[in-house]
Amino acid sequence: MNRHLPHSSVCFGFVFFLSIFGQSARAAIVTTTDRSSFEAMSAGLTTIDFEGITAPGSFAYFGNPGSLTLSGVSFQTNGALFVQNNNLYGTGAFLSPQQPPANSLDITDITLPTGITALAFNFSAGFPITLSLSGGESITLPANFPNLGFIGITSSTPITSLRLSVQGGVDLDNFSFGQAVPEPSSVVMLGLGALGLIGAAVRRGKVVP
Repeated sequence: MNRHLPHSSVCFGFVFFLSIFGQSARAAIVTTTDRSSFEAMSAGLTTIDFEGITAPGSFAYFGNPGSLTLSGVSFQTNGALFVQNNNLYGTGAFLSPQQPPANSLDITDITLPTGITALAFNFSAGFPITLSLSGGESITLPANFPNLGFIGITSSTPITSLRLSVQGGVDLDNFSFGQAVPEPSSVVMLGLGALGLIGAAVRRGKVVP
């Protein structure tokens, strides 16, 4: 008797594998504190450096609560929002959310363009920063003022927004965003899984007693 695996079963198996693989990858984020490493994991990056908004030695004010949109990225704060150009960190201009309401943390909500899976920025704060991603992940950035730190993040699924919560204000610079480059191991795993399913279908389709 010939036993052939129906095409629908093959398709179902392949879709099932993809769904399992997708579920395991959905929560996968990778962080780095080195910009060169981040750039190696990313492609199509756009960087907002906050230059050209105000003259050297000056500042620009964007309200309290504040709002500023650059290159499709929206920065919203619950306190005052400035771009300062006093070269405090040796990098020129930078974004400076500060002066939140009394007894409140300084909160900066950043909304990204669609399809972004990689983001990075420099930061400086006198207290630890809680970074919350739209997918529910939370990262604590260390207090480092008067130094300038770096965080780079890649994700297997789009990041639509992030929130920075900190006591006493934060300075941000060189905000980069783009797409994460899939790790070779992930691509290989997906390919091997697909080949395994096809091989099983071929074996089950052979003539058996």
